[in-house]
Amino acid sequence: MRQAGAEFEEGVARDGTLVTAQVWADHPEWLAAVLDPLGTDLEQPAEAADD
Repeated sequence: MRQAGAEFEEGVARDGTLVTAQVWADHPEWLAAVLDPLGTDLEQPAEAADD
């Protein structure tokens, strides 16, 4: 991959509208990055934040 010009990044990587991440632990950040170009805000309900 590196010979083709790819670079390794930690966490969520975004290139225009392409968003990718490494592992499930990156899902909250990944989902926020996917929703950002759509103009959608990601908020956690107050009930879930108390758990």
